[in-house]
Amino acid sequence: MASGGNWREQPLGSGELARTFKDEGLDTLGAAAGWIEALPYGRLSVRDHRAVLSEKRGTCSTKHALLVELMREEGVDAELVVGLFELSGKHFDTVAPVLEAHGLDTMLEAHCVAEVAGERVDFTGLTHTDKPIRFELERRLEPAALVEKNMIHRRALRQWRLDRGIAASFEAIWQAREACIAALSEEGA
Repeated sequence: MASGGNWREQPLGSGELARTFKDEGLDTLGAAAGWIEALPYGRLSVRDHRAVLSEKRGTCSTKHALLVELMREEGVDAELVVGLFELSGKHFDTVAPVLEAHGLDTMLEAHCVAEVAGERVDFTGLTHTDKPIRFELERRLEPAALVEKNMIHRRALRQWRLDRGIAASFEAIWQAREACIAALSEEGA
């Protein structure tokens, strides 16, 4: 089992996912992780994180779920972590006008990262900005249970809306959130 930072140099084995990554010309876990990171941000056409491989795109959830599954197949200690944070224009300029158009300063957003051999890694770029995000709440999920991320996020967003006394309906807030995601997709986050 790899530990610390040396998981990146670990050669891919002969498992099902490893063979698929090898077919892409990748031979180490680090190369596979870099390949996942380089894929464009985009939602998949199906609810299966393995479709990242065929569709050559993914979200924070699907990219990290695939990475965690590969890491586990290769014997590396890896966890999928979903965290909630307040997204604002200070993180990404492109969401500021979207939030303003919906009468909001911030938006409670959910983001997935991986914890690999005790190291928190983000292969989507969201936490690589000069103003990193800090999770207010986080939870571990199984890669096959990504639907739970949506439930966690919706429940927390409903409470966030109430706690802040926001008059807009939950549906309106969720639409504002979707507009923020669209702005981030255009930015390439």
